[in-house]
Amino acid sequence: MEKKNSDSLTRFRELIERDNKRINTKKRETERKNLEDWFVYDCPAHEGPEKAKKFTDYGIRYGYDYSKLKNRIIDTVGLKEDITYRYCKNGNEMEALIDEIEELYSSRRKPIIFFSKGENGEMDSLYIRIRHSFAHGNFFKIKDYYYLWNETGKKGRTLKLGSFMALKYGDLKKIYNALATTKNN
Repeated sequence: MEKKNSDSLTRFRELIERDNKRINTKKRETERKNLEDWFVYDCPAHEGPEKAKKFTDYGIRYGYDYSKLKNRIIDTVGLKEDITYRYCKNGNEMEALIDEIEELYSSRRKPIIFFSKGENGEMDSLYIRIRHSFAHGNFFKIKDYYYLWNETGKKGRTLKLGSFMALKYGDLKKIYNALATTKNN
């Protein structure tokens, strides 16, 4: 059975179609390797690799710890909650942001994290969305920004846009490093 795409996912794919190309340079290859190591092979999320450190290994166990991690990410990356950082409770809420995503994508001037809830909590969902973007090849780079997205949906159902992010390499490094700094504070 052929999977059907939601209207928002179709619009998003059309939006990125001309930009979604891989340009290989030594610097980009090094960055890509680091990003894969950090987020694909060492992802702390519940659905991450079995051998990877988990949130508890970073001292993140309770709601307060996850809240500190979230605030650290928002502050160090320079995001604004409900403007450039949006956590959606479900896929429909995420899909409703397509007009805003199109506008932000076209402006290309600021870090953005829009994502929907996965099977677990907010920070777990954030890290697994980043992981899946790199693991499934749903990313590309234009100038300084990496554009990441997820497509979600179960077999036989309509695929939806599960996340959209525009982040510099340094921003992604800050998100990864926020794990260790949360443990130390």
